[in-house]
Parts: sequence; C-alpha cells; structure tokens
Amino acid sequence: MATSREILKGYFKKGAKPTERQFVEMIGAFLHREEENEIQIGGKGKSGQLILQDALNKETIKMDGFNPQINLYDPDGRRNIVLDGKNSAIHLGFEETNGMAGTLMVYDSMRRNTIVLDGQDSTLDLGRKDAKPGYLRLFDTNHKQKIILNASDSTIKVDKGGKITMKNSNDLLAIELDGEKGAIKAINDKITTPDFILEPSYELLSIDELNQFIQKNKHLPDIPSGEQIKAEGINLPEFSLKLLQKIEDLTLYVIDLQKQIDELKKR
Repeated sequence: MATSREILKGYFKKGAKPTERQFVEMIGAFLHREEENEIQIGGKGKSGQLILQDALNKETIKMDGFNPQINLYDPDGRRNIVLDGKNSAIHLGFEETNGMAGTLMVYDSMRRNTIVLDGQDSTLDLGRKDAKPGYLRLFDTNHKQKIILNASDSTIKVDKGGKITMKNSNDLLAIELDGEKGAIKAINDKITTPDFILEPSYELLSIDELNQFIQKNKHLPDIPSGEQIKAEGINLPEFSLKLLQKIEDLTLYVIDLQKQIDELKKR
C-alpha cells in the first residue's frame, strides 16, 4: 500500500495542485514515518532540530540532531539543563558564566525532595527534615551490602572483615580500622617513640620532685589535665605514647628502687 508521501509525489509529477487535506497529509508524511511508526525530523543531508518557544518567543526547549543534545532554558534564556548524548552527560547549571548553579533533586511519593545534589555548595543531601532520614548503602560486585551510612541512628556499619582507611594530603595511609582484627592503626612518619628515656643521658625526676609536681598540678608531668582534655579533646596516638613514656619512667623508678634494696641487703 502506497504511503501519503508517495501519493502526493504522484500529484506533483502530474502537475496537479494538492488540496488542503492532501497538503496536511504531505506534512504528516514528512514528520511521521508511517511504515516505521516514528517521528523523524531531518535526514537526507540535513540535521533536524525541534525548538519550543514561550509566548515571548524565547526558546525554552531545544532538541538538536546535529549535536545530539536536549537543551532546557530558564525564563532569562540561560541554558541550565543539557542532556548531552555526545559526551554521555547531564549538565545542571552548565557552562555560561551568567548561569545558575546546578541542583539535582529527587522526590518521594509525597513530593518531598529526599535527595539533593547541589553544585553551588558541592553537597549531597540524603533525607530531609520533613521526610525519612538519610540512608546510604554500598554493595560489592555480588550485590552484597558492605557499607551502610544511617542518619537515623548515626551509625556507619562495615561488613565483617572490612577495613576503613584514611589517607593524608600526600596520599599516604594515615589511619586504618581493621574489622577482622578489631584494630585501629595510626601510621605517621612523624611519630616519635619515647626511647630517649632509656638513654643514659635522660634525667629522671626524683621521687620528691615528682611528688611536688603532682601535689601542685594534680596530674603527671607531660600528661594533659582532665580539664584540658575536656576542652581540647585528645590525640589518641600521641596520648598512647605519653602513657608509654610514663611506663618507662616507672620502669626506671623500679630499677632504681631495686638497686636501693640490694644495697640495703648488703649492709
């Protein structure tokens, strides 16, 4: 069966003038490929474009067959949303210097924006104050849930045996939380162990000097006070090394005490 386009071509070949109805069919045949059940704009050496304008003749939506893009404009004519087929990208805000910052919002069934990706503040918000709390799940290649960030109970859950690692500004491992061993490891080349205490040149406070310091300050030398810890927090690796330093001090005191005991036994 001949299409409307083929029939109208026959009219033109005969030099006949098409009627209004035939002209409408010709336009429909141009836009609508009846045999393939689709709409086609462009082709045969020309790229197609579909442009929608508002009442003020401003472009609001533009589909471009040459660039493979769908462009959406704001009321001021700024191209703020671009579906880019060439680069497989979605642009929000886009590149114009007078454009607005991109924001992507996802809504729930109650029309509440529960996920917000904000290009201006570089933030990703999950959950809203009037909706459900944020909940982020990460899966492995077998679709097994491995990591959960739950704002409802303020928890981070990692699958058993998992590790959480943090790197410093030099991209070097600084902190490692090992779920298999239940260990927390701090790695820092600036950490200094208190081995200097065991050197012969180290001057250990006498028992009397230590006692006077404790009576006056209510804490051990080189150890922050309780008030300082409450106000400033505590550096766990540094504090652990300070405790090791006190243990080594105590070891030296015990050794010195044993020497005094041995001297007394000789008398």
